Amino acid sequence: MKVRDLVSELNAVYPESFQENYDNTGQQVIFPERDISGVCVSLDVEMRVIDDAVSKDCNMIIAHHPLIFRPVKKIVEGEARSSMLISLVKNEVSLYAMHTNYDKFMFSYLADELGFPGSRVLFRSGDNGDEKGFGSFAVAGSAIRLSDLLARVGWPLALNTCSIRAMSRLR
Repeated sequence: MKVRDLVSELNAVYPESFQENYDNTGQQVIFPERDISGVCVSLDVEMRVIDDAVSKDCNMIIAHHPLIFRPVKKIVEGEARSSMLISLVKNEVSLYAMHTNYDKFMFSYLADELGFPGSRVLFRSGDNGDEKGFGSFAVAGSAIRLSDLLARVGWPLALNTCSIRAMSRLR
């Protein structure tokens, strides 16, 4: 499989267009025509992740948090982010980030795991009319006490504290 094909498949399931305005989801460093020899998945991009990918013959890293979040204004050898970018390019390792576009769908998966099947991504209207959202909508199926709901959510997630904050509109 080519890098461009995997990027296309990831984008089909978790569209880059669903990222928040402040985010930089998607292609970070891409060698689209390379055949994928292996994929490394990580939460963050660090030099040790890149070194590990290279040592294991992985030429694709899929990270949750983008390495390039703010624009790159200069690349200076020895500076942490610059060194990572240099290593990615030197070793021809592609980097793809799945951040807020991925987060939005994780809420639905989490709701399903917590026993609220059939949940769906909570959408709101975007600036350009696109439907975007952050959260998940689920139906309990029957009335449930708030304390039972908190226990149902808190226990599987091993939360020490779980609370709901209700807000009312002042008139």
